[in-house]
Amino acid sequence: MNPLLRAPRPTQAAAATPPGAPRRALLQAVLVTAAIVGLLGAFDRVVRLGVQQGAARKADAAAQAEAAWRCRPVPGSQAQGDCRRRFLGQRLGAADLPYSEGPRGR
Repeated sequence: MNPLLRAPRPTQAAAATPPGAPRRALLQAVLVTAAIVGLLGAFDRVVRLGVQQGAARKADAAAQAEAAWRCRPVPGSQAQGDCRRRFLGQRLGAADLPYSEGPRGR
């Protein structure tokens, strides 16, 4: 028989595995899997919060643009500001607006 095709004989070092090695490998695999799942969960949360924040920012910009467009014909800058605050207060709710009540900060 050809000596290159013959299977190598197991050596003494390769045949003997330390006791507990399979258990240690399993523990490492479980810990790595838990770490990967945790990182994926954190990534999912960050992406979802980013999408929600982007949608809220887009809605706010649209409301501001609509308020500016509707209140443009009002004469006087003071009256335009009051018109925008009233419109945005009705649109978004007074709790969402800073300085929605009281005198204007100057």
